[in-house]
Amino acid sequence: MAVMAGVLSDTQRQTLEAVCDTFAPAVETDADDAVMRAFLARTASDLGVPGHIEDLMGKGMTPEQVEGFAGLLDALAGHDFAAQPLEARTQILHQTVESGPEAKLGVKSLRQLTFLFFYGLPDANGQNPNWEVLGFPGPVSPAPSPEAAPKTIPLEAVSGEEATLTADACVIGSGAGGGVIAAKLQAEGRSVLVLEMGP
Repeated sequence: MAVMAGVLSDTQRQTLEAVCDTFAPAVETDADDAVMRAFLARTASDLGVPGHIEDLMGKGMTPEQVEGFAGLLDALAGHDFAAQPLEARTQILHQTVESGPEAKLGVKSLRQLTFLFFYGLPDANGQNPNWEVLGFPGPVSPAPSPEAAPKTIPLEAVSGEEATLTADACVIGSGAGGGVIAAKLQAEGRSVLVLEMGP
């Protein structure tokens, strides 16, 4: 299995592209609506979905998880998956799902990621070409740049086996709940320390 630093081999990459284009394929139509025709002709690969999934594998998955997905792609490649027509690829994916729980989870995850990026990923202009046919106008304004909205929370780098920090309150985790609680406490004039395991 050729997986190095979360990067897929050429064969795995071609197989991933074929998997994504099986979930979001081009569909022939004689529809009069140009927007609908363009939508149905668009594949996952046209929007760079396989590349975004591979990038996510490299940045957000453990080596074991990447190896699991690479193994799934290798198994599909053993059926010459990328060279098969859409109907045959669909049947191979159905058979793979039925082969066991790990394969089912892997195929389901790839399908969910494909649709997430296909329908949700904005381009450089903050738009997704699939939004028009869905009637979604997109965000009302672009996201602020890091320069426009600098972080106002000072970071304390700690090292060693222990450190002593002083605050009125300590919030564990900066997720949705922790962030709201920390902001509320700070707005009331308390000094707040948020402990976060992530970056």
